[in-house]
Amino acid sequence: MVKKGFKNLAIVFLIVFFGFTIYPYIRGILGQSTNEKANAIYYFTFLNNFDFLNKGFPYSSILAVLWSVAVEEQFYLIWPIIIYLFPLKKLWIPFSIIICINLLFRTFNNNNLALEIHTLSCIGDLTIGAFGAWLINFSRRFKSHIEFLSLYKIIILYITFFLAYFLKDEFLTFQIFKVFERLILAILILPSF
Repeated sequence: MVKKGFKNLAIVFLIVFFGFTIYPYIRGILGQSTNEKANAIYYFTFLNNFDFLNKGFPYSSILAVLWSVAVEEQFYLIWPIIIYLFPLKKLWIPFSIIICINLLFRTFNNNNLALEIHTLSCIGDLTIGAFGAWLINFSRRFKSHIEFLSLYKIIILYITFFLAYFLKDEFLTFQIFKVFERLILAILILPSF
């Protein structure tokens, strides 16, 4: 597992290296502009979603997708600290706090880009997944409910997820859906894990 983690990390750093060195070099050879506005330090420290928020899309398009890796890494760097500070049976407390922070951020923020890629806007998704894993380990009732979902209920969940996901632009005109959008999608997909 650790080997796989280092392999994935190496791939991310290879993409960052390519985006900041090889891509501009190739563009220069082709006589195209090579002005990259993104800051490599943010990308190597997994804070690039904030660089993206400040400066917009990076010139090197391969770097654009790395905002989600940044959010995940921020979560996985903080998560062990939370687990260390709270007894396992009390992890519902930080889960609840993080979800509340997430919803407050989404309630009082009207910047669509921030709602899409800011850590405080996305962290609820990962927390719902962690919460579900915790419930499976500490609640026999929840685990039993998930394990014995009928095929019919699973199909309904997937249809609801796809409808909510693919029609979200229509729903996003309602402020309440903007606040709960990511949380709803994370909860709908939770049983598939």
